Amino acid sequence: MSLMSFTRWLAGFCLACHALNLPAQPLTLDCNHDLGTWNLDVLAHYQALGVSAECVFLPRARGSVQVAAGELDGSAMRGHDFGVQFPHLIRVEPPIKAVPLVVFRRIGTDITVANWRAHSIATIRGAIVFDQLLAGLDVTRLSTIEAAVKQLSAGRVDVLVGDTVLVPALLQQMGVDNVEMVTPPVTTVLLYHYLQEKHRALASRLSERLLETQR
Repeated sequence: MSLMSFTRWLAGFCLACHALNLPAQPLTLDCNHDLGTWNLDVLAHYQALGVSAECVFLPRARGSVQVAAGELDGSAMRGHDFGVQFPHLIRVEPPIKAVPLVVFRRIGTDITVANWRAHSIATIRGAIVFDQLLAGLDVTRLSTIEAAVKQLSAGRVDVLVGDTVLVPALLQQMGVDNVEMVTPPVTTVLLYHYLQEKHRALASRLSERLLETQR
């Protein structure tokens, strides 16, 4: 392809993207390693819209800073208060995920939904949702959910608060057989997708897709 032909093709491609409200470059999204395959669910929504998107895995605090500064196009899944903290971002409605949070304990202990707050707790560092839920409690904050599982399994803490899908899958993957889930959930957290203001048109299209798929 000659330089002239390539230039014409590129111009046509950009015009087509503009007409469809599609970004010319792949979206870069702040993703969380602890959310596992849920990150892929977000990318699948974009794929269905004909939009290329990719995950960038960063520590939570650093990811927040880069999204807030506009260095990334958005955040895959964050709690409601993320939008309160950074009101210049678009919170895409409806929530992309409703996540029940439950208590995990070592098998043989008498920890219940009624008394878990009185015990030592492991959680992940930098998650606003957990900071609010566990405020004032005896909390050890760790960089990953894997590290939290190890602390609980080894008896260094008494409780882990996590979701009902990813944490059980992680227990199986890690071969941890002395930890069990306690029900019912202690709360349910709504996770939202966030985008920069420049992607407002795309946010509207994604919102329509979420409404359609959640019916």
